[in-house]
Amino acid sequence: MPVCLVCRDSRKHTNHKFCPIEEAVTDCKEEIKTALKPLQEKLKIFKDCKLNWSQTAEHIKIQAQHTERQIKEQFEKLHQFLRDEEAVRITALREEEEQKSQMMKEKIEKLSRDISSLSDAIRAVEEEMRAEDVLFLQNYKATVKRAQCTLQHPEELSGALIHVAKHLANLKFRVWEKMQDTVQYTPVTLDPNTVHPKLIVSDDLTSLRRSDEKQKLPDNPERFDVLFLQNYKATVKRAQCTLQHPEELSGALIHVAKHLANLKFRVWEKMQDTVQYTPVPLDPNTVHPKLVVSDDLTSESKTKTNCFTLKNGHQLCADPSVEWVKDHMNTINQRLFNNLTNSTESV
Repeated sequence: MPVCLVCRDSRKHTNHKFCPIEEAVTDCKEEIKTALKPLQEKLKIFKDCKLNWSQTAEHIKIQAQHTERQIKEQFEKLHQFLRDEEAVRITALREEEEQKSQMMKEKIEKLSRDISSLSDAIRAVEEEMRAEDVLFLQNYKATVKRAQCTLQHPEELSGALIHVAKHLANLKFRVWEKMQDTVQYTPVTLDPNTVHPKLIVSDDLTSLRRSDEKQKLPDNPERFDVLFLQNYKATVKRAQCTLQHPEELSGALIHVAKHLANLKFRVWEKMQDTVQYTPVPLDPNTVHPKLVVSDDLTSESKTKTNCFTLKNGHQLCADPSVEWVKDHMNTINQRLFNNLTNSTESV
């Protein structure tokens, strides 16, 4: 390419320099290469970051599945504890039922033998009284002696009923109190998102152990990347992160510690709002027939009762919501309706 004549001949342009095109192109390319190097470095940073973020996204799914499984396992332990407690208490109730049912059976059998003995004695005395006068007088003393009852009156059945208060009084509170032995509170728990890849955190986040192989974990900013082991005690040191582009994904992983740390303890602590301790619970075995005790044995209320007069003149009062009372009331109402209908037809 020809050189500008003005630049070549003018004294004003004596400072202008000239060089071959090939040299100028080489110099320009070197300058652009120098300017391009930071862009290439930044491109590598972005690619590495994209790979790390992709791994983080996959790890989030794995974390969620693992954390969900851990939550279910922790709750299953609580459920199993409640099932075991239920089984123990039901077994105690069945044992008391069997024991007291057997006691009542024995007492009823003895009472039946006494009734049979008294019935035989009454029949024998009545037969003696129907005998001829001479024979009656001859056997009078023996008849009088036979008419004398030596059997004791049936003893009162104190404590024969199921001890409902023992089984139900403060039941939720007692189970909740016992559950305290199965839970543990740890003031400082470990965070799996900050642990070194060669350390494995326990499921309850209270301890860790060293792994021979390095775990495939995201390189998130919170994670310790320098490991020191001394006297079998693990200490971690946070190295300075010099990466500035792009922004650090702090807090991107599932906050496992928030979901799992002291989980059973936190559930147990929250259950405190659902339980109540009553110092003096009511006993359904001692309550008046016209009072109804609540299911938790903490209160009582008056109830409407239906009273029936028995053939012996005694009155029986019963809860109208009970099925057998309903059946009797339907029978009585039907009988009254039939009597009324028959009386109307007669007229």
